[in-house]
Amino acid sequence: MINRLPDGINRQAIEQLTPETPQQQAGQTASQEAEQPARDPGTNYATSLRSERSTEELFLRSTLDQQLAGTTPQPATQTPPVGVGTPGVGTTGSAASIQRELAFGSQGEDVKTLQTELNKWRAEVGYDPLPVTGFFGDQTKEALKLYQETADIKVDGIFGPVTRDNLTLNNDPNFKKLDFNLQQQVKVQMSSYEKDPDRRRILLSVATNPNFQECNSERTRQAVLNRIENGPITPETEENLKGYLELRSDMAKDPTFTKLTPEVQERIDLQMEQTFDYPTQAKIHGFATEPNFGRLDPAQQNQVIDAFKSSVRFGGGESYNAFMDIIKNPALPGMTGDVQSRILDAAQRNGANGPAVRDLATLVANPLFSSMSPGQQKAAIDAYLMMHPGEVPVGG
Repeated sequence: MINRLPDGINRQAIEQLTPETPQQQAGQTASQEAEQPARDPGTNYATSLRSERSTEELFLRSTLDQQLAGTTPQPATQTPPVGVGTPGVGTTGSAASIQRELAFGSQGEDVKTLQTELNKWRAEVGYDPLPVTGFFGDQTKEALKLYQETADIKVDGIFGPVTRDNLTLNNDPNFKKLDFNLQQQVKVQMSSYEKDPDRRRILLSVATNPNFQECNSERTRQAVLNRIENGPITPETEENLKGYLELRSDMAKDPTFTKLTPEVQERIDLQMEQTFDYPTQAKIHGFATEPNFGRLDPAQQNQVIDAFKSSVRFGGGESYNAFMDIIKNPALPGMTGDVQSRILDAAQRNGANGPAVRDLATLVANPLFSSMSPGQQKAAIDAYLMMHPGEVPVGG
């Protein structure tokens, strides 16, 4: 006779495994049927639950036999009987933390995580929660198949990388902040990458990035999604998109950029969309958030954009740095529009010539230049252009 049971086994569990008399079985039938959860649409819930219970009882019986024999199974494989797991309550983390394939018969904490994540989705669509037991039985398999069907991915009842990424996306709090139509667009795009893990990974990274929602620009979001769909995938793609969203999110909160006219904002957005090279985008962010840039009239702001294209595309870093010194010059906003236009035209013409743009920045920063009349200032710029005539680059 056993006076003390091994750790992890209680008398209630033994009693559950002890064969019942016909009278006991008859007395329990009505109460068991009354306690069955609500049936899911399209799923024989009662049959599934009884099957999963039978499987788990076999597992518990095996655990009891091993412990009575003096052997102890690994903790990760110990699974309580159905009823010990609490519906809707499970482990922390997300589906992304599950790094192995899960299928019928799988056991462990990651199965609890899967059941918990499925319950989040089930709560949204109005289904009863799964018991969080850590055992992958028929009920979990049917619930997973139902999710896969809804997500428009392969329905096989196996939790692999495709299902993991889709479920991670669906339950992410940042993704849920997007408007409904954008969520649906991303989900459709995600389901189309079932055989393209790189694009799927990048889309998941972008759609769950808080800056994707906070950039406050539908144009930017669509440009990013289009880049993932149609652009080449390189080792730098994910980091470049992450950096782009960070810059654009910052611009959405910047007091200079937000006060620009919609037309000027759109031109700047277009400049950022035309390149997914992060250093270049950072330079666009640099002038678009410069307070002096915001003090110019829209006509001169458009000239700055044109001059920027010349300095960055054709002149490189030296030209850009000199160009930014011109924009940051505290005297620039106080000059007349004609003088500002003359200076920016000269900068654009010489965008491919870094030393020439530096000479222009030096001229404009000279205190004597600020003390001149507008006519004298224009004459000084004309003299500069005689020395550095430059040209408007093709495509500038």
